[in-house]
Amino acid sequence: MNGKSLQKWMKDLLTAKKLNPDNWLYVINPPRELHFQHRATGRIWVLQVKKRAN
Repeated sequence: MNGKSLQKWMKDLLTAKKLNPDNWLYVINPPRELHFQHRATGRIWVLQVKKRAN
């Protein structure tokens, strides 16, 4: 899977989770969840979100 650069609200979300947004890419953005990929390891992390905050 090819990751994409994070949008501002995604960076804010990762920062709130105490993660470094520079280390993560987002893979897909289906409703109510986000799929992130770590830049170095390729590990996929799924985050459940209640509402997308633009």
